[in-house]
Order: sequence, then C-alpha cells, then structure tokens
Amino acid sequence: MPIKFQRVQWPVGHGGFHTGWLKCTGFNFRYFFDCGAISKEGKELIREKLAADEFDFGVISHFDRDHYSELVSAKKVKVLFLPYMTPADMVMQALFDSDVHSLTLRQAFEGFNVLQQLRKNGTRIVMVDGRGDLQGDLPLQTGPDDLLDGFSWSIPSVVNSANDKEEMRHDAAVEVRHGHKELLYFKFFNHRVDKASRVFAALLETAVNEGRLKKGKGVPYKQVADFLADVSKGNAQVVSVNGKEMQNIYRETLADPSLKASNITGSNLSSVTMYSRSIPYWYPRIDYKKVITLHALGIHRRMSSYDNGWMLTGDLELTPKTWPAFYEHYYHELSDCLVFNVPHHASKISLCDEATTFLAHQFFVMPVDAEDAKHPSNELIERLERHRVRHKQSVTIAWESAVILESFLTIR
Repeated sequence: MPIKFQRVQWPVGHGGFHTGWLKCTGFNFRYFFDCGAISKEGKELIREKLAADEFDFGVISHFDRDHYSELVSAKKVKVLFLPYMTPADMVMQALFDSDVHSLTLRQAFEGFNVLQQLRKNGTRIVMVDGRGDLQGDLPLQTGPDDLLDGFSWSIPSVVNSANDKEEMRHDAAVEVRHGHKELLYFKFFNHRVDKASRVFAALLETAVNEGRLKKGKGVPYKQVADFLADVSKGNAQVVSVNGKEMQNIYRETLADPSLKASNITGSNLSSVTMYSRSIPYWYPRIDYKKVITLHALGIHRRMSSYDNGWMLTGDLELTPKTWPAFYEHYYHELSDCLVFNVPHHASKISLCDEATTFLAHQFFVMPVDAEDAKHPSNELIERLERHRVRHKQSVTIAWESAVILESFLTIR
C-alpha cells in the first residue's frame, strides 16, 4: 500500500501556518499548526486552505493574533489543541491584544466566540497541560478511532472535573496507526508562565469583592468564577460593561514590581510546541526506500538520512531559561529532526547559543514578514553563522519561499 506524507510551511510570513497531509488509497489525514498572519496575502491563503479541507486536528501554539487570526475559517476540524490557560489567563491575553494591537474590546475578545462556535460545530477542544502528571495515572486512549481499513488515531487525554476542561499531558503523544504499525507521531510540550496569571487573578478577586465587576444590568458579581464564565461564553454585554475596569486591572497587573523586574507581559502566558514525524524506519514490513525529499527555494533534495522530524515552535523563544526543559522533553525527537522552525519570527533571543549548537545540523525555517527589518534579527543571523549553520531559509509571503518535506513509503 503506497502512502505519501507531505508537510508544508506556507508562505504567509509572521504566524508560520503549517499543514500536514497523509494520503493513501481511500484515506486522508490532515492537520494544521497555527493559522494566523499579519499580511493580507497571508490571511487570504490561510482562509483558502482552511475552508477547502476537513482537518483531523489543528494546533494553536499561543494566543497572539498572528497565530490564530483566521481560526474562524476552520469550519471542519475534529480536534483543536490549545495551550493550557485558565479563564483568567485568556482574559489577560485578550486585554494584552487590545492594548498592544490597538483593538477594540470586541475585536480582542472575539477569540472566545470563535471557540464557542467551533464547539457548536462539533470540534473537540483539548488543552495541552504543562504541569506533568495531572491525575497520577497514565491517560486513557480516547477517540477518534478506527477511521478506515485499519487506520486509526487516538488522543491521550484526561478530563479535569474541577473546571470541566479536557486536558492532555504534555508528555503524551498523538499517533496515527495502520493496525499496530505507527505511521505518524506527534509530541507536544507546554511552557507556561503563571506569575502574571496569579497577580491578575488576585486583582480580579479584589475587584469582585469591592463590587467593581458587574453583570449586564449593573448587578455586581459575587464570584470571580461567574464573571469569567460569562466572559468565556463570549458575552459581549459583560465585556462592554466591564471593559474599562478590566483594562485598569490589566495595567495594575503589569505595574506589579515582581512582574516588571521579570519583564513579563500579557503575551505568551502559555505556549505549546509540536514535533511531527512520519513512520520510523525500524518498523518491520515497511519499505522506506529512503525517499525523503526536501523542497526549498526551488531546490529538490533527496535526503540520505531517515531523519524526517519537523519541530514546530510557535513563539516559544529558546532562551537559557526555557531551553533546558525543552531539550529534556524533546531530546530523542530533536536527534531525529530534519527541519526546525526558528521561534518568534527569528528574534534576537529566539535561540540561545546552547540551543543553536545542538541544532546546528538541521534545516532552519524562519517564518518572517519580508517588510519587517527586525526579523530575522541581525544578532540571530550572526549567531547562526558563528555556529556554522549552513541550511536556513526565511519563509515570507513569496510563493517560492515555501518549504515542503515529503516522505513516501509502502506497507507490504
């Protein structure tokens, strides 16, 4: 049975829209990672791709608009993986968007409405948690399952009954199988900064106790949970009535001395990354024939290695503080990695020296806006040259900048 697996870094600039597609006779499996952009061209491309296909799963790395702005176009997605965030986290993120991107409160909070609409359309929303062991036991394998002719895929998940969120441990892998043979493998990692969340949640509690957060008719809320539940449901009236008060609480949060000292903002409170790999070469009765091909800048290179992993990082900058946990989590996967997405539009702190040294042999993909002079940063380019990184490419809105990785295999 011939099978083709294709992964594409699409030319949308900032946001790094990526899709994967496993195809064989009578069976298709599709996913996407992030679906936002800044440029008009990038947004149009994402809308076209999302509207045209049904996706088995999608991933939003974090809640910056250039990574999820076109999620509303994903009409057909079975499962959506999000980074773990509390309701207070998500409110703070929306207020950050309003402040930094000059959005109205309605625009900033529209993400809540999109999630609600996806749920109504049947999308299952699973949060990737960064806290490790949620309930002490390994999570059960849950549907979807048994797709067609022996193909299946499963989601390791747990349900946290305390807040009714469905959560998946960040060390749990999603797999696509044919019978007992693994065809695709995905591994997630969540990095969460909860210091700002704790400060913001405490200030919300104070505001409720003082009667400063009100329902639509001006009746004060008695519980923070009730206020957050209404906002999370996309209640526009509650957002409008409490908009100024929420903005005041947000500014008070950022003014907290402990946060200012750590340079923490409302952005990237929680980020999820994903490693994607097609079937490992050591499986019996699989004919790989070493047909792994990388297409970049019009260059078609057949790879001599079986390594075919692709690491998708979103905006999680691998600084000296974040790199050790990332490295420990993905050590084996990074060793088999062929393509690596440089985080955060190749910012000057996207890769520390230690990370660059370990990853130097890989093909570096840098999703950037061609008109943004700061990305890729000169400091990063100098660092890559110093570590003798030879294979790198900026993916802009130019079609020829797209990167494609293809694997062909046959199940005998």
